[in-house]
Amino acid sequence: MLDADILVVGAGPVGVFTAILLVKFGFKIRIIDQYPEPIGNGSQACCVNSRTLEFLHSIDPALAQEVLLAATTFTHTYWYRNGALIMQKIPIQSDSRFTHTTHLQQSRYMEILTAHLACQGVHIERSTRLVDFEGRFEGDGVSAMIEDLETSATSTVEIAYLIGADGIKSVTRMRLGISIKDICPTMSWHMMDAIIGHSTLPTIGERNRIENKYGTVHSVAIGGGFHRFSLHICSDITGDLGQEEMIERIKLIVLPFEIEFKTVDRFFRYNLNHFVAEEFSQDRVFLVGDAAHNFSPICGLSLNTGLADRSVGSLCFAVSTSE
Repeated sequence: MLDADILVVGAGPVGVFTAILLVKFGFKIRIIDQYPEPIGNGSQACCVNSRTLEFLHSIDPALAQEVLLAATTFTHTYWYRNGALIMQKIPIQSDSRFTHTTHLQQSRYMEILTAHLACQGVHIERSTRLVDFEGRFEGDGVSAMIEDLETSATSTVEIAYLIGADGIKSVTRMRLGISIKDICPTMSWHMMDAIIGHSTLPTIGERNRIENKYGTVHSVAIGGGFHRFSLHICSDITGDLGQEEMIERIKLIVLPFEIEFKTVDRFFRYNLNHFVAEEFSQDRVFLVGDAAHNFSPICGLSLNTGLADRSVGSLCFAVSTSE
């Protein structure tokens, strides 16, 4: 007898979204996550694109509306060069009803998705990790071993399918023996989420691209009073910049405008990468989101591709038509 139809491993945005979809298809699911609380402090993905909003609307129009009410929306990007506004462009849109770009801190986005899942009667089992499932395929089902990290107790879960939504360091993918490769040339960026104390840039509350001989910085309001700044490392920079060095570089780039920062929430450097797994599934085990393909934190690519890629939609369709 099955404990559930499907076990979802990982309760990030893609895992929770997949769980919501599967419940909508009528499946009994369990969703586990190794962390006691949602990870991150609002400094992860901040862009929810129009196609993702369409997916949310197809599940429940009220869900998409709740995201929009919590988010900051933009219809223009302002492009400055050497202190002069050279272009005001409307982002390219498809045939979506959502004719704007939407920015929302991932922590708030997760609160909305998790609450929606709870309203469907499914609650995330936290501090619970996937231990193993190798060699446990039994006919038309999967036998997975999980561990309660608070008590160290292990138990076996009998399910029809297992979905690994457990991120770039996916235990599910590793247990399947599937490798993941970087297919993108390396480009270095620095990123910072901060509250601005003062600025004379007239469009500081909008989406901006600002460039001069000192480099290029992208800025956007992401809610909660925070702005995200992404700095492309110029050829004159060798090695990593520290937080204060990044702040000084931003001040040089926005000249002749002024900017002062009140609070820095998070600062980090990353290489622009795109990792893709060689396979997205084996037997009755599927990989979704960052477990299958991972982007560096730019424009919310990981979040949006994870929610919109074929691995989620095709999986739900395949499971629903095979039972």
